[in-house]
Amino acid sequence: MAKIHGQFKSEGLHPTGLEVPGCWMRDRATVRFRCKDLVKEVRIRGTFHPNPSRLHSKYSKKPLGVSAFLNKRLENAFVVSEKGDFEWKIDSAQAVDSEESIALTLQLNGVGISNFLALIGRLFEKTIWLPKRFREWLQPFRRQYNNRQLLIRSIAVNGDTLIDLDRPHSAFDTEFLFKHSKMGLSVLGWFHGYLGVGESARACAKAANSVGLETSTVNLNLHLQGGQSDELWPQGLDREGRHGITIAHVDAPQSFDLAQKHPVEMHKDNYRIGYWAWELPEFPDAWIQYASAFDEIWCPSEFCRRAMAAKLPVPVMTMPHAIEMPSVKGDVSQWRSRFQLPEDKFLFLFSYDLNSYSPRKNPEAVIEAYRKAFANGADVENDGVGLVLKMHGRGYNENERAQLDKLKLELPNLYFVDETLTREELTGLQMSCDCFVSLHRSEGFGLAVAEMMALGKPVISTNWSATSEFVNEHNGCPVDWKLKELEANVGPYTKGQVWADADTDNAALWMQKVVSDDSFRVDISRKGKQFIRTHFDPKIIGERYLNRLKAIALFE
Repeated sequence: MAKIHGQFKSEGLHPTGLEVPGCWMRDRATVRFRCKDLVKEVRIRGTFHPNPSRLHSKYSKKPLGVSAFLNKRLENAFVVSEKGDFEWKIDSAQAVDSEESIALTLQLNGVGISNFLALIGRLFEKTIWLPKRFREWLQPFRRQYNNRQLLIRSIAVNGDTLIDLDRPHSAFDTEFLFKHSKMGLSVLGWFHGYLGVGESARACAKAANSVGLETSTVNLNLHLQGGQSDELWPQGLDREGRHGITIAHVDAPQSFDLAQKHPVEMHKDNYRIGYWAWELPEFPDAWIQYASAFDEIWCPSEFCRRAMAAKLPVPVMTMPHAIEMPSVKGDVSQWRSRFQLPEDKFLFLFSYDLNSYSPRKNPEAVIEAYRKAFANGADVENDGVGLVLKMHGRGYNENERAQLDKLKLELPNLYFVDETLTREELTGLQMSCDCFVSLHRSEGFGLAVAEMMALGKPVISTNWSATSEFVNEHNGCPVDWKLKELEANVGPYTKGQVWADADTDNAALWMQKVVSDDSFRVDISRKGKQFIRTHFDPKIIGERYLNRLKAIALFE
């Protein structure tokens, strides 16, 4: 991480080891730093504690003081004479160009003789050819009491604290480091892709931008199975990343392709973060190897983190998706007309990708719960409810689509939306429906659930995996479940793993309550929207990025 590491270092500043704050110098100290602006002023604050020992002071022929150098050029010389605090100001006669690392060197003056005696005392402590009495006389000089009279407590550059030596073990000011290290993010992802991992990259860039992080957005040069559209990210893209930290939003097995396809962003001198998702409690052993492409892994939920951290040899951090719903034109009536949905019915919505692994999304359970809630023993065709299935990826799984078409004939008030939608159209569809139902078997995050909550809609969701981290009985309708072992492989989900089987009877009861109890529906909708705003707003997530990047800035 050459673009960040090594820019901020100090040497030659020694803690007192006492309750007295500050650091002392043996002969000189150097503080190396970066500054994004020209260095025009340096302020050095400290304290002078006169040494009462006449033995040491009698060997100080010159007054105690410091010569200050910037990049080996003498800027000023200071002398201390009065007990107490002091402040020295360096007005650089010639502003220092700070594109490269800057060295502030403090040379301690007035201690040459006592330092020499301290050196002799260390070198010849056990030398028998020197008289013992002389060797014993030298030993007190080794404590360098003269040097310890002058304590440096802080250094500020252009008005900002660079180093605070009252806390010497964590002296560099993290705000200064982050501000002046020119850190930023290169975000790799399918910014134009109609898929969850594409939305992950877009949300990441929005979160970073919301807190002022410099960000490069680079489209992945990897194969994408699915549609793309420039409208999903109209802000434009960069040809390559410009920053020392890269976040790559990919599925884990694609990680080894990044070095060849994106050598600039994945250069070994950069700090490389893989943003992965995973939906089951146990991370695949076969995928552990892909972590070697990165310095650390980010993931969208604690559920993911626990699975990954148990096996991966790099740090794993939870960085949820930022949720920000775009404003759309038109009201509910207009959007229902756009999708040929009835205006007079309470509409439940469920959405999933036919190109994904539908057994995990579990659309059959949603249909079964809807049937139990409203179709058994009732004239559902004349009832005031309906179920909307939003499908994406038509053409990839025609057998499943055919089964859904058969269900539509058997179950009235079942509506399909199977076209590729723009972001505005998708939000319009979400806004036009009254409640979202997700009886998934497992989720790595649950983006659709969170988005509906952000719109102020009630949600009914399996109370297991990542969605249980933000849907609870106070802000939604968590559905009971039982763990079920996979009896066969389903894509990357292997036989023997477990996931949840949602209780459709419990889900049906929630569906009935949401329709019949207006005050309950309004209350959980309001609380759900507030929860998303306070936990997943782009600025909230962006602050999590900042805090982590500030820590990275301190890495050696």
